[in-house]
Amino acid sequence: MQLQVPLKDKNSDSESETTINCRDNARNYERRDKHCEIEWLANNQSIRSVIVFGGILIVTFATRFLTLEDPTHICWDETHFGKHANFYLKGEFFFDVHPPLAKMSIALAGYLSGYNGSFPFDKPGDSYGENSYVGMRLFCATLGALCVPLAYLTVWELTKSTAAALLSTAFIVFDHGCVTISQYILLDPILMFYIMLSTYCFTKFQKLQKCGTSDVGVPNILNLLITPDLWTSRKQTVDLRQCLFCVYTVNTYMMCSCVVYVWSNIDDTFSFPSPYSVEWWAWMSASGVSLSCAFSCKWVGLFVILWAGISTVMNLWDLLGDLSLSLYEIGKQFMARVLCLIMIPIIVYLFWFAIHFKMLPNTGPGDGFFSSAFQSTLKGNVLYKNVVPADLAFGSIVTLKNTRAGGALLHSHSHLYPKEHGPEQQQITCYSHKDDNNKWLVKKAL
Repeated sequence: MQLQVPLKDKNSDSESETTINCRDNARNYERRDKHCEIEWLANNQSIRSVIVFGGILIVTFATRFLTLEDPTHICWDETHFGKHANFYLKGEFFFDVHPPLAKMSIALAGYLSGYNGSFPFDKPGDSYGENSYVGMRLFCATLGALCVPLAYLTVWELTKSTAAALLSTAFIVFDHGCVTISQYILLDPILMFYIMLSTYCFTKFQKLQKCGTSDVGVPNILNLLITPDLWTSRKQTVDLRQCLFCVYTVNTYMMCSCVVYVWSNIDDTFSFPSPYSVEWWAWMSASGVSLSCAFSCKWVGLFVILWAGISTVMNLWDLLGDLSLSLYEIGKQFMARVLCLIMIPIIVYLFWFAIHFKMLPNTGPGDGFFSSAFQSTLKGNVLYKNVVPADLAFGSIVTLKNTRAGGALLHSHSHLYPKEHGPEQQQITCYSHKDDNNKWLVKKAL
């Protein structure tokens, strides 16, 4: 039996090859069209985002700078913070409950705008006259206005949605309270600026805190369940508690993955730049500096520090639950956060106080709150460069002060206690300010 092999038709082969080439070309053209369409949409979206962001800036600065010189008299707490600017410009030491950064910033704005610290800022309603005050208001209004673009960028980083960012910033742009408080010489717009800056920097850092590329799909996450080597990377044995901990970790990662999927608006996977990069260190350090500056304006800035601290603890807890990371790696992550989010803020906070004391070398209305040793360092003080004797002699004139924070001086005056309160003796009380009735003469007991 003979096997007959059919002969190939060269014409049919060429036709099939032509058909395949046409299909490939059609697919290439289709992909190219889709790629061009995606690029056009991306460019169009970028242009639209730039236009929206520019419009927000125009509306924001217009609402804050409009009629900035009105009223032409002291309004509200300008009487306090204007006086503080005077003290800085004159170098007179004073005491205040708030940290110094915002007050020093206002004084710097007044100095750069030509204000010489001569206006007394006695009480609300006093006219400014010919004194230059608009520069200090302009500085506060500028920082108050910058809160809006920072809010826009923060929301956009979280949602990647122009509409969501626009809606969130609209609540700030057209809020009467934010507009009003930004137009006067106050600490609040400066505080709000550093709070918003802290939020934005920390949000940027949070997006860089993971390492490598992680799939958000369930199959890749479930690999933790079927790869016992990941469980035993730190211990060679696995008990029931470890298994439950791993299941809890997997469930946590699944929920977090869903949140990241929604926020990032990514189809299948999301990527995080590796830690210890320049960008990673820069945003974490910027977060620490801005958090410290917020706390250096007012202690109410502690709330944004608490938010960042809780977020950091949660992040470290997630890293601890990642069994693919060694304890050495987790230790490095922990020490990096201690350096940038604890040590740097402390150094920055103390730095502003060092500048504060350096700018106030002369005696002033606030030196009475401090010890005699400190007062001896202030020029113009009666104790300036005086040496306090180690021993107290009879005939010495002394002042007695409570050593606790905010303690007052022992004070006496000529008034007597009422008759209904026993013997009519001289009143002895406490007084926080300098007065001749704070001085006591040491006599030998008879």
